[in-house]
Amino acid sequence: MSSAKVSPIDGQRQLQMIWGPAALVLALASMLVLVIGAAALASDRPSNGSAAARTASFPAPVGSVVWAWGANEYGQLGDQSFIMTLSKTRVHDVAGATAVVGGASHSLALLEDGSVWAWGWNKYGQVGAGAHRSRSEAVQVPKLPRMTAIAAGAYHSLGLDANGTVWGWGFNGSGQSGYGAELARSSPMQLTSLSNIVAIAAGANQSFALDGDGSVWSWGNNSDGALGNGTFDNAGTPLRVIGLPRIVAIGSGMRHSLAVAEDGSVWAWGLNTSGQVGHDAAERIPVPRLVQGVTNAIAVGGGARHSLALGADGSVWAWGEHGVRPTSADGVSTSAPLIVLDHARSLSAGYFDNLVVREDGSLWGWSSLHPGQWLPSFPVPVAGMRNVVAIGAGSAHALAVQSRPSD
Repeated sequence: MSSAKVSPIDGQRQLQMIWGPAALVLALASMLVLVIGAAALASDRPSNGSAAARTASFPAPVGSVVWAWGANEYGQLGDQSFIMTLSKTRVHDVAGATAVVGGASHSLALLEDGSVWAWGWNKYGQVGAGAHRSRSEAVQVPKLPRMTAIAAGAYHSLGLDANGTVWGWGFNGSGQSGYGAELARSSPMQLTSLSNIVAIAAGANQSFALDGDGSVWSWGNNSDGALGNGTFDNAGTPLRVIGLPRIVAIGSGMRHSLAVAEDGSVWAWGLNTSGQVGHDAAERIPVPRLVQGVTNAIAVGGGARHSLALGADGSVWAWGEHGVRPTSADGVSTSAPLIVLDHARSLSAGYFDNLVVREDGSLWGWSSLHPGQWLPSFPVPVAGMRNVVAIGAGSAHALAVQSRPSD
């Protein structure tokens, strides 16, 4: 169901209004790879101006801590401040997290006990804790049963409970939170039309669910075909993505979508202006297409204009405007997948920046935004981040769960 009449601002336009030129510089300065040798910049302050992840996690013992760094104008780092930092800062009073995700300016953590905690920008209720004000420390999202997965869009949040049902809260201007014509909601609401769900994902203004039969369901903004139903019409209730084989994993970029089939092939659809769908022919692709060149994939993630896939052998593939410059090409935007890292076990694609946990538990990252100027356009290790068990990249901030913190 289209919600153009109730959406005050939408998709890319909304992000651009919030992310002016100065904020883009902030985003560049905020990313993780500058942790290396960047302590002198840690006192920088952001302006007070006014962006699925996708997450992968491994068992984390009680006592593990969550670290954050980057933009913090709405408290999305959760350290009881509104001060941007290039050095890792500890998320206050959150321990035992097993998964973390970042939205435009808010963050979520899933704890071992199945509770969900949130902090950051809350204008549309995406923190899920009542009053629409920013929160610089984590609060528990109320009225949820035991949860097993979380996802964050730009301004909305999703949760998956232990019974296989999906919950949504926050901005709903395009139907992405799944509760009809209501513009926003500050408390979680169950999407009763979905059942037997095993995974969820969120793009900027669209949402996805994978059921136990291998079917993918989508709802929200569809102006670029990111819902994969063959149209460009928004949907306020879940619709089945057409033309897919049996799927085992899903992911979403800002305005495009991704899925992994049980044979390890990767499928993509939606906005394709930088080749992020893996094809050169069209700018908007409303139905899934096979991404040539990626095999034996087990996970996927998407950013603003790029896509990532994790192979069963630990290889990380990237395509679109991913930043890593091929040695034989002058550009950094290509629809042909390129292996950019190996020995990886999980990944998270932010809007412009990427996180990878390698097999030894070390954290690596790189940027796809103006590569080679403010941030490296190639993967580098993040200082002091070992024993990492979960990661989440937001639009201009990053999150990581460390099982045995070194400091």
